[in-house]
Amino acid sequence: MVRDLETGDYAAFRTGVAVLHTEQRNRVRVEFAPQYAQTKLSMPSYPAAAKMTLVARCSNGDDWLKGLFSRF
Repeated sequence: MVRDLETGDYAAFRTGVAVLHTEQRNRVRVEFAPQYAQTKLSMPSYPAAAKMTLVARCSNGDDWLKGLFSRF
């Protein structure tokens, strides 16, 4: 989900897109949904723009090396 850090409002992703109605320059960040509070995620926040793209690349701990070396 994407959360507005100023207001606490958030929007979930649907088919890879989250639409969050907020004010420009409010800080926004990609976060896990509240039901996954035990899972750690450290993402930077960014000032909101009228249209913007945030990217979060995910992998599980077991396969990240496999994915790294399969590109060569």
